[in-house]
Amino acid sequence: MANANPDTPTSPGARAVSFGAVADSHYADKTLGDRHCRDSAAKLRHSIRTLNEHRLGLAFHLGDTVDTGSSKDEEAGYVRSISEICSGFRGSFRVVLGNHDVQTLSKREFANAWGAGAEPGGYGAFTAEGFRFVVLDSNCHEDGSDFCAGDFDWRNAWIAQTQLRWLEHELAQVRAIPVVVLCHGNLDHRLTAAGEPDPHVLRNAAAVRCILERAGNVCAVVQGHCHSGAAAVQNGIPYLTLTAMVTGPGLENNAFAVVTVTTHRTVRVKGFGRQPELTLGPGH
Repeated sequence: MANANPDTPTSPGARAVSFGAVADSHYADKTLGDRHCRDSAAKLRHSIRTLNEHRLGLAFHLGDTVDTGSSKDEEAGYVRSISEICSGFRGSFRVVLGNHDVQTLSKREFANAWGAGAEPGGYGAFTAEGFRFVVLDSNCHEDGSDFCAGDFDWRNAWIAQTQLRWLEHELAQVRAIPVVVLCHGNLDHRLTAAGEPDPHVLRNAAAVRCILERAGNVCAVVQGHCHSGAAAVQNGIPYLTLTAMVTGPGLENNAFAVVTVTTHRTVRVKGFGRQPELTLGPGH
């Protein structure tokens, strides 16, 4: 399913969109095991400079922008710092909500601290370069209530029924437009080495996949959350999970990508640092 050649030409007749992508910076004034949170500011500045060299119109942070602050004010300050760095991108920069982004803050407080590019309700959609981008919020309890100010178990994350109904309607409304779905929590089916369900995968991921597959216009799903990264094609849809930026010290351990998605459901990843280069999709 994966090929180490991200420069494969676009298939004849296919349209494509390219965008920058980073995930799991976990910025904070601390180090936690292999998470070098302080270094993420410098890593992110480097990634933004590099993405600007590629003259992209769009880029995403796939969530867990920050790690836990000792107070709302401190954590909001971390969010503002990362948002300011991302504002240096010469295009539209969007953020996907991660579970660590609401360790101390509510979803609304995170969006207020981030500013432009954050979805105030956690999820939404927009059109760019002929593609529809659907941003999902994977930070809900089983009953549909929000993860908020640390009230959550990241291993028990759901997409609320209200959002599922919105997603089904949204995809039906844009049936003729190719769609890229972005989410922090993982939507592909995946097991651990012990054969247990991977805790990074949402508890109702199967229901989400069913909606995506029935729509027929979803070209790719791009995710964060699982720090080691992953890549799979399931029922014709490529699922790309980005490698976490926060793992390891210094710029030599940075991780980010330029992602190209085609209407033929091929995903090409030009990886930087620890992010592997690959091609994902039919025939790969």
